[in-house]
Amino acid sequence: MKKECENCGNFTQFYSKIDGQYLQTSCGQCWANKDITGCKETCENWEVNFVNNNRTQDELIKAFDAMIASIGVIKDKLTEK
Repeated sequence: MKKECENCGNFTQFYSKIDGQYLQTSCGQCWANKDITGCKETCENWEVNFVNNNRTQDELIKAFDAMIASIGVIKDKLTEK
């Protein structure tokens, strides 16, 4: 049994904004085939849609540390006067 594109890690679904809400469309971008496909289509390039929350959290922590350091530098420059 082939799996549908909408559950693939290579697939990004398109959304449309109507009355301030984002609604899913019935198509999207397949990054493996570099083509616009329907959500219910299948192909041989199907991959697991894996989300690594730890990596995302680590990246956020590094970004916040960099922002805090930048804010400290700005504070020091403003208080020199």
